Amino acid sequence: MCADLYDVVNSSLLSDLRTIRTSYVCENGVMHLQCGPSNVLEIHGADYGGDAAFICGNGQGSDQACSLVDKTQTVKLRCDNKPICTIVALSSIFGEICPGLIKYLNVMYACGRLKEYYS
Repeated sequence: MCADLYDVVNSSLLSDLRTIRTSYVCENGVMHLQCGPSNVLEIHGADYGGDAAFICGNGQGSDQACSLVDKTQTVKLRCDNKPICTIVALSSIFGEICPGLIKYLNVMYACGRLKEYYS
């Protein structure tokens, strides 16, 4: 058990959990992610969809169920290891999920040092 915990704590793939941030943007909105000098974005997760009425709209939810869909890879391809990233929450980028409902994009990220690899 201790060896497993040691591996997780020392993994270069994980950031200090205290630094993980969450950003939301409503469908058709623009999300700006930015890290400080000498730091880059580390995308930990991203979801798109949901019934965003309480987050983005008039507060009246829909009777239609709409689940969030994992879009981590889409956001990683656009933003990982960059100091600044701008994303527009469009169905043309993230897929037409739950037509007719207002959706939102949720991104979990941290800022870390750029990893340099030597051969």
